Amino acid sequence: MANKLMFNPFKSLFGKIFLWFWLTTLVMVLGAIWLSRQLGEETKYLPAAPDELHQARRFAEKLNDSALVRRFNDPQQFLETLGARQRLALILLDPKSGELLTGFPGGQRMDAEPFLALAQQDSPLRIDNLFGHFIGPLEVTLDQHSYLLFVGRPKPPGFIPQTREHPWLVLSLFLGISGLFCLALTWSIVRPIRQLREAAQEMAQGHLQTRADNVAKRNDEVGELGREFNHMAAQLQQMLEGQKRMLADISHELRSPLARLQLALGIAQEKTPNVKTELDRIELESVRIDKMLASLLTLARLDAGKGGLRPRSMSLEELLEPLCEDLRFEAQAQNKSFAAEYPENVQLSVDAELICGALENVMRNALKYAQQRVILSAEVHQGFLHLHIADDGPGVPEDELDKILIPFYRVSSARSRDTGGTGLGLAIANRAVLAHGGSMMARNGSMGGLEVTISLKII
Repeated sequence: MANKLMFNPFKSLFGKIFLWFWLTTLVMVLGAIWLSRQLGEETKYLPAAPDELHQARRFAEKLNDSALVRRFNDPQQFLETLGARQRLALILLDPKSGELLTGFPGGQRMDAEPFLALAQQDSPLRIDNLFGHFIGPLEVTLDQHSYLLFVGRPKPPGFIPQTREHPWLVLSLFLGISGLFCLALTWSIVRPIRQLREAAQEMAQGHLQTRADNVAKRNDEVGELGREFNHMAAQLQQMLEGQKRMLADISHELRSPLARLQLALGIAQEKTPNVKTELDRIELESVRIDKMLASLLTLARLDAGKGGLRPRSMSLEELLEPLCEDLRFEAQAQNKSFAAEYPENVQLSVDAELICGALENVMRNALKYAQQRVILSAEVHQGFLHLHIADDGPGVPEDELDKILIPFYRVSSARSRDTGGTGLGLAIANRAVLAHGGSMMARNGSMGGLEVTISLKII
């Protein structure tokens, strides 16, 4: 789902923020280019200040010194050298051909049109344009050739002249830079939200120790959200661990008086045979309570991550064959059938006692509600063994399928305490499978009854 959102920017917070800022920057850049051209294209002609005019005439006298110019190969080289020394821009205009010789530092290109307009001007003026401030024209003669001299201070090569020469290159550069900044901005907003989402998903899977520490380090509103999330997670973990600990403690404490009750019942049955029926009933209920408490203790240990797993390598046949033999015998006694088919040479690393208990719970549950038959099948796919236990019983309503793995839950229709037990068998089986890094799911199968699928990693 996340990948689909990334490819559709209009359905993604990341895409919408990025496009919004990038398009806004695009409009601003294009507007700035248009405005700068509108304001910067006009050339202004103003009266020259006396000190500027004096400096320009001094350079004109140097250029008229033929001996000085002959030290260089050509006038262009002389202009560049003299301009670099004085940090000035020197321009020679041939009024006949319209050719410009410039002494700009860095060889900046010039537009001849503003200077050609003054070819017939008698007195020098100040010219202000995109490239600098100039004084001219002043007549000079180089190698018996007449030129018009303009002396000025150039503006540093900037944005506007470059856009005139390479508009698409400069525009692409600005768009790329703005895109990178917008990308960084939107990523800084969306990334912590994704981390919070991943942390919430981890907690939903039962990893209560998960925290959004990277998000909590931020000093903005998202960081505040991360710190509140961590506080909530800590409180939730503390509350659930307290409930699990209380459940385990209560179950443990109840077993001692229950054991004494069973002992007293045995003595009473020997002394008072006339009340044997009532005492047998009390014994039956005490055994049921004992089994429930044992299940609660197992469930509490698995929930708290203290199941004490003792995994060892074993084959699938070694794991299933004893269980299948027992189920065949019990099915025959109930006039039902049990069939099992599974692949050979499949190795697992499991706690045999815990997984056998889980499989036995599921298989006996299927046998209890089956009308005629129970089928166990298995397949290997992408490194996992998938075990399917299906029966032809009444099944489970669709809206209750996701609840039968919850402790103490019993399906409302056709299942009571006498037929459905305490509602702990499937819950314990599910916790045992999860403790091995597997998964367990239930659905109504093709046989009409319930089909439970248990997935375990293979080695």
